[in-house]
Amino acid sequence: MKRLRTRKFTTEKQKQLAKEYLQSLQTTGVPSTDIFVAHFDGCCEPVNPGGNMGVGAVIKQNGKKLFQYSHFIRAKPHNTNNVAEYLGMEAILDFIISNEWEGRILTVYGDSKLVIEQLFGTWKVRGGLYVPFFVSCKNKLAQARAMNNSIDGIWIPREQNFDADTLSKQELIDNNVQFKLQKL
Repeated sequence: MKRLRTRKFTTEKQKQLAKEYLQSLQTTGVPSTDIFVAHFDGCCEPVNPGGNMGVGAVIKQNGKKLFQYSHFIRAKPHNTNNVAEYLGMEAILDFIISNEWEGRILTVYGDSKLVIEQLFGTWKVRGGLYVPFFVSCKNKLAQARAMNNSIDGIWIPREQNFDADTLSKQELIDNNVQFKLQKL
């Protein structure tokens, strides 16, 4: 099993959640039952912006997949890696809201520093094609938290985001998209 590396966290709560998650993985090989873990990813190929987008997201409890999402979006001028990443995050939030989750603890892992820091950290939104998707996610995150859910985000390197990364790239592969920006 690969060792999960943690990076700079924006809150003490994120540090504690990451520590608990790592401890549960090291002792049992799966997270503890009261902690839900989600991963999201998105990519835009063969050009960014304007390429085809692949989106992936998963939610697990105790190592078991509760939710899996993947989607392909044909090339359009507004498609970017950041838009695809936000769509992956939005899929997780849509699942929480549509299933009326209440009182859950969820840690969301993503390899998009932009998404994690803008939604859960200190980065400001300065502008870009992703802004409407940020606004949508920010509103849905507030709605999910209003349902008494604790939701935090933690950035991880792409190689530790395997499930969501695979889902997003598989959508592109299935649609015969050539990769130029990211390795398979």
